[in-house]
Amino acid sequence: MNAWLRCVCVLCVCFSAKSLASEKFESPSLPLLAAVESAHVDAYGPVVEISPDESKAAFAVTELYHAVYVLSLTSRDTRRLTPVGVDAWSPKWSNDGKKLAYFVAHGADVEARIWDVATDTTRVVDSMAIARAPAWMLPLWTRDGASLVVPFKQTCTGQSSQTPNACGATSVGHDSGDPDRNIRVFRSHRRGYPEQLTVQTPPWNSGIALLQLATSHFRVLFKGVVDSYQLSPDGRQLAILERSPKKDVNVLEISERLHIVDLSSEKSRTMADGLSLAYGKFSWSPDGRYLAWVNDYTPSIGPAFIVSSAGGAPKLIHAENGPVNFAAQAYDGSIPVWDARGRLLLIGQHRLWTIDPASAKATPVSTLSKFEPVELIVRGGGYRPWSTDRDRSVVALVRNNDTYDEAFARITVASGALSKLHGGNAKLIHFTSNPSVSRDGKWVIYSAEKSGEPPALWWSDQSLKAPRRVVPLNPALEGYVFGQSRLIHWVSTSGQSLSGALLLPSNYEPGQRYPLIVDVYGGSLLSKRLNEFGCGDEIELNLQAFATRGYAILLPDAPLRVGTPVQDLTDDVLPGLDAAVATGAVDSTRMGVIGHSYGGYSAVALVSRTDRFRAAVAVAAQADLLSSVYGNAFNSGTNPWWAEGPGQGRMGGTPWEFRERYIENSPSWSLDHVHTPLLLLHGTSDEVVPVFESTLIFKALQRLGREVEYVQYVGDGHSIVMGQNSLDAAARVIAWFDEHLNVP
Repeated sequence: MNAWLRCVCVLCVCFSAKSLASEKFESPSLPLLAAVESAHVDAYGPVVEISPDESKAAFAVTELYHAVYVLSLTSRDTRRLTPVGVDAWSPKWSNDGKKLAYFVAHGADVEARIWDVATDTTRVVDSMAIARAPAWMLPLWTRDGASLVVPFKQTCTGQSSQTPNACGATSVGHDSGDPDRNIRVFRSHRRGYPEQLTVQTPPWNSGIALLQLATSHFRVLFKGVVDSYQLSPDGRQLAILERSPKKDVNVLEISERLHIVDLSSEKSRTMADGLSLAYGKFSWSPDGRYLAWVNDYTPSIGPAFIVSSAGGAPKLIHAENGPVNFAAQAYDGSIPVWDARGRLLLIGQHRLWTIDPASAKATPVSTLSKFEPVELIVRGGGYRPWSTDRDRSVVALVRNNDTYDEAFARITVASGALSKLHGGNAKLIHFTSNPSVSRDGKWVIYSAEKSGEPPALWWSDQSLKAPRRVVPLNPALEGYVFGQSRLIHWVSTSGQSLSGALLLPSNYEPGQRYPLIVDVYGGSLLSKRLNEFGCGDEIELNLQAFATRGYAILLPDAPLRVGTPVQDLTDDVLPGLDAAVATGAVDSTRMGVIGHSYGGYSAVALVSRTDRFRAAVAVAAQADLLSSVYGNAFNSGTNPWWAEGPGQGRMGGTPWEFRERYIENSPSWSLDHVHTPLLLLHGTSDEVVPVFESTLIFKALQRLGREVEYVQYVGDGHSIVMGQNSLDAAARVIAWFDEHLNVP
């Protein structure tokens, strides 16, 4: 297997990477294509889009290409609307439920497609003005069903286009020509660079327009870099969240403005400035009188606000003793909801709160318990909470932060009492998607998974006593035996109690020791991924790809302090290795480490401090805190505050205040201590961590005569996702660990 995979990695630079999609692996190894297409619902809101007559549900799935499916809620049959290899996303039903709109990547362009339920036909709306935007920016139907609100390319002027690139079309899809010509490989025994190849991924930059379905003409509603938009409950107004210039360049969080556009007059009003929202999450009150939002990272902005749609200054949501921190729930994907009395409901500081919209005063409701409320579930047809007793109680997703069990629970609004309905050692709370509830609240569809069970859609009535599995999200994963996870514990060198998720090989037998891969990300509590399928992904590859090939995987907690991140990382992770070995399942002589982004930085930092790892992989890794921040400040979200503040960089000040601190925590200054074979992967259009960081690591280790391999994916960004690149990266990583950890 090792020699064959190694051959694939060399040949894919010259021959078609499509051969990887049809790789043959002996059972029980999970094929790389299935592992890359581990398949989660691609949604930023309800997990499925329920039709108005509640007979069908549409949803998009993240595979190698995004795909749109329709589920019959009567027969439970599932149908894929889009062919394999066609990239499609963001399905949305018309108001009468007779049509379904969704976006499709068509070469370098994006088009809207309309599926007619009655005739079972699909029509392409001929407009190349639509911009490639995030999945939460849905095609919204106007009240008369004649137009769609869509993101549009800023270079377009308003006419329908019949000729290629007439609206400034740029290549933003997954494929950009021959995928093999997008890969550069450098090895430490080779010097020099090959011919420069150019494939560029342009920045996300879209305004908002009305696309007329009968004519394919579009009418510009708003110009600017739009992060999100929502129609008012009556469909007459559109709330738009626009990315705005930062008032202070030394502040990390994004800055946004909130506008309201009248669809008939096309007049725009600015409602608020200085927002910083997680995935554009805000909501209208059911009567359209208010808009509310929760800021995400809020050191300088403030947690949560409410504003009247008629005008006036936004009001800071506050309790008797000051503002309430709702930011953690915004990051989890929560959204403000409204009860039948017109009150706003939010979760913050481990409890439920009710907010009077007129005064913005928040009152705590629920009492503290071992299960912490994380997310309120919204009923179909708006932002009303799921309740089966006229809002006397609401249903929420809750989490036990000791065991990471997640469950549905009912919270009584008057008393705050919390009672568990259903759940256990499964993953129910997802980063962006929420359960979908019928309009009458009598049933729910949700996504659930376990470490050894792939994600699937489940259906239940309101009692949640007997949920039924409706459809797997990736049928290619059916029939495999997967590794199971367990929670292990240790004490760091500094005396802190820590945990880690240990994913065992699918062929695990007690008494047998297996090679270990440590998936690291400094500053994170990765043990929280205990119940995710395969304990999550790395480099777009589900970790079951390793478990089904005989590897154990450790995801350690690694809390870091200001000023000493690299030392803290070492103090946290190395005792975790000992704890994994102490389980009897891990071979202490065959251990590797992998990380992406700050995890890549963490992996390089670790191998600069210890020789316990026999192989390492770093994707989009930083090496030098000074150059990565100050050398990239004009074309990246990374800025001096990232390093100087208490956030991820954790330097606590400028390089001129803490010169030795910057040197001590920049792995570039310790690369002479690296003896672990290192594989570097990086997209050349990465706007988060500049590609020159990996180049620095490669050239330094090459100069030192160490074993290092460096792969550049031309045109790819911070994550390696273009075309077949994710498959190529997966094959290289597995081959690297197979070779150096002596996996047969």
